[in-house]
Amino acid sequence: MAKKNQIKKNPAVKSISVDLDLYLDKYFWLVIPLFAVIYYLSSKYSLGFYQDDEIGHYVNMKDFWSDPFIILGNWPKPGYKIFMVIPSLFGYQAVIFFNSLIASATVYMTYLLLKAYNIKYAFFGALLLAFQPLFFDLSFRSYAEIFTSLLFVIMILFYKKEMYFLCGLVCGYIFTVRQEAALIGIILAVIFFMKKDYKAIVSIAVFPLIFNFMGYLKSGDILYVITEMTMLGAMDFGGANRGFPHYFKVYIFIIGPVCLTLFLLGYFGFISDTKKIKEYFIKYDLVYIVFTLMFLVQVMLMIKGTNPGTWRYLLQVSPLAAFFATVGLNNLGSSEFKKTN
Repeated sequence: MAKKNQIKKNPAVKSISVDLDLYLDKYFWLVIPLFAVIYYLSSKYSLGFYQDDEIGHYVNMKDFWSDPFIILGNWPKPGYKIFMVIPSLFGYQAVIFFNSLIASATVYMTYLLLKAYNIKYAFFGALLLAFQPLFFDLSFRSYAEIFTSLLFVIMILFYKKEMYFLCGLVCGYIFTVRQEAALIGIILAVIFFMKKDYKAIVSIAVFPLIFNFMGYLKSGDILYVITEMTMLGAMDFGGANRGFPHYFKVYIFIIGPVCLTLFLLGYFGFISDTKKIKEYFIKYDLVYIVFTLMFLVQVMLMIKGTNPGTWRYLLQVSPLAAFFATVGLNNLGSSEFKKTN
């Protein structure tokens, strides 16, 4: 009988792969100082202000030291501003660098999130985020969206590690930056209730209650947060004129064509095996929930007119777009996915 040819696995290839993973795990944190410097230097070539309220946010940080209550409210984003008031003491360049540091930390935390989900090529996903067009361009600017995206990544990371109390705390803190996070808080409260983790449910309310109490001290309004949200909801910035497809049409310019292509392969990766749709959604459950809900909320607010259709509002889910793009990259290497018609 003729001997069957057997394909031998090359142990050297596996060894190199393992060594690379260990090397990245050990040294990937260096992206924090590296990209902080890159983003800061890019500010030297991207002059002026992205929008008129950018300088207003800087002035608001400075004014905190004469009136601490001035950073309260929907526009000031107190959860973000409280981190910026100390850098503001050292001038505008210090604020720019601290914003750059927040952006670079978001890149690293995205890497950790991908690793927590055991997704291969986590470094690729993190670098995809780092070089997303709008993320890169606004990395050093005084807006709360990238800071919000960092908080979302941390929140999901705590959830994945089953640290539900901390997950709830972070979710509640996000509310002090973006009130839309209340929707995520409701969903998490239901999930925690099903898990019978009542302390985690309480944790969601901690920072919103503190926010409301501080607002009460400022204004005398016991329902300060609700009043702020109602006032914002009554505003019309003409977003409805852009039409429902606006964000879908411009998203390629926000995250870039490469990231968008891979994102679609990851987000809709369940089409490769429709019998396992449920398993696919459960695998990335909270990532799906946060990305989809926060994206659609901005679409709905735009149609309502409250949101003028500003691109940067979608930066808060940019790390999750990079997350799904990495999933999409892995799907490309799957034989089952390649067979999909």
